[in-house]
Order: sequence, then C-alpha cells, then structure tokens
Amino acid sequence: MKTEVPMCKRCCFCLPLRQGLLVWGYIKLIADLYILAILAYLLVIIIAFKVFEVEFACLIIAIAIFLIDFALTIVFVVGVHKKIVKYLRLFYILSIVMLAITLLLMIAYIGLVASFPWYSSTAELWEHYIKVYSSFFLVLVVQIYFILLLRSEIIKLKNSRKFRFVNNTAEALCSMECEVPAAAEAAEGRQ
Repeated sequence: MKTEVPMCKRCCFCLPLRQGLLVWGYIKLIADLYILAILAYLLVIIIAFKVFEVEFACLIIAIAIFLIDFALTIVFVVGVHKKIVKYLRLFYILSIVMLAITLLLMIAYIGLVASFPWYSSTAELWEHYIKVYSSFFLVLVVQIYFILLLRSEIIKLKNSRKFRFVNNTAEALCSMECEVPAAAEAAEGRQ
C-alpha cells in the first residue's frame, strides 16, 4: 500500500513555511550556543580538578558533536535565506541521521535502565520512566515534524523553477524547467 507524505504549507499552523524555518533555525542556533557554553564550563571544571577519565573524553565528543551541529545549522539558515536547495538537502540528511541517533540512544538507555536497579521503590522507577520516555517522545515528534517541514520547503523550492502550460481542449501538458546557467549569470554580472 502506497501512501504520500503530507506537504506542509505553514510552520506551526500560523507562520509561512520559510519564515517558520528561519525562526526554527535561529532558535536552534541559540540552543546550540547555550549547550556549548554549558559544556565548555564543565570542561573547565574537569580540567581544573584534573579529572581526565571517561567524563573528559565524553565531554570532548559532545562538544565536537555540538560544534558540527552548530556549523550545519548556520549552513541551514544561509540556505533558507538564499533559497539554496543543496544546503537544505544537506541539513535534511543531517536531521534524518540525528533522528536515527536519537532512536538508538533511546534504545540503549532503555537497555541500560532495565539492567540496573537504581531506584529503591517502584514509584521512583515509574516516575523516572515517565519523565525520560515522555521527553524522548517529545524530541522524536519535534524532529519528525521539523523533517517534514524541511522536506516541504525543499520540494517547494524545486517546483518553483518549473512552468506548466495546460491545454484543456487537447488534454496536452507541456512542462519546462528553467535554470540559469553559470555562464549566463557571469555575463549578466559583468554588464
């Protein structure tokens, strides 16, 4: 059975798609900077107390991941501003990879919590389960929604270059794709 993925026309049912993606990108940049500041502060504390163990290595890996995410978010914001489909597609692939990593982390965490009885009562355990799994679920839903928005914008930008002429009497359809070659753009720039 074949189903179609929905096309989103608006972000959060109120903003136009492109402006919503820009707001989303800037919020993500601010959040990445905030997390990087916290991780840098923790790194300074670990270096000050000279604790170079597993925590130090994990912190370095986390900082590297967030720096890469920050750089690619900048690429995403530039791509949305300038309507560059390549940049949006790169961030689209990154978002799908991050979704897969989140799912793997969730599965690993489920296995980790199930194997170690850390809590003294079942009420504490259930409270922990509800907090963690609801936050994982919320993150997954938001990531999937963002991927759908991004996919819709990529399709919209791709289709904006096509012109269609329909002759209703003859039931004929003529499509034309127009792209400006690099040589023509350079010639226009010199004039």
